Amino acid sequence: MMCNNITGNDTINNYDDEPQTSTARQAAVALVRYLFPVIVLVGTTGNALSAAVMLRRRMRTTSIYCYLLVLAVVDTMVLYISAFKTWLRFVSGVEWLHASTSACRALMFLIVVTIHLSAWLIVVVSADRFVAVWMPLRAMTLCTPRRALFICATVAVVIAAANVHVFWTIHLTRPLDPQPLGTSSGRSTSPDRWTHSLSVSSP
Repeated sequence: MMCNNITGNDTINNYDDEPQTSTARQAAVALVRYLFPVIVLVGTTGNALSAAVMLRRRMRTTSIYCYLLVLAVVDTMVLYISAFKTWLRFVSGVEWLHASTSACRALMFLIVVTIHLSAWLIVVVSADRFVAVWMPLRAMTLCTPRRALFICATVAVVIAAANVHVFWTIHLTRPLDPQPLGTSSGRSTSPDRWTHSLSVSSP
């Protein structure tokens, strides 16, 4: 069967197709148009400053700063492939997910991997602090920068492997045409109406 993957992008952009009579809709449009750039700018600045601090020589001697450095980079990626991409589509009509099936799959893969990686890095940081507080003697050998980088790389590989299915289960489809993009159906729809669909094999 085919399950439509409805995202916030589709909901927001549908406002352009309907009369804007609702105050709530107008407020949502204003938030996306004016607040998203502020969020991206503040987030990028904050993450850049955090990364600059973590890259100092004396900061690189402990594991926690390695985790926070990687987390700052990943969070910045989330900002740009999520919030910035949504804002760009809203103000210019350009949707990178709709460029092609390959672009759709690649971007969806990046989105899910970075979001999951950001969440799991916070879990790893919590575990690192638990070891440092409750087992301070063992923390000297367990919580090292080299081990921290290895753990970050391992978590990233596991998350990427868990989401690699995106490259064959996600298709760029049209609402009036359930077939994947590139197949002929006799119907045509504006590319702006394309949606992302997930193929799921039912037993």
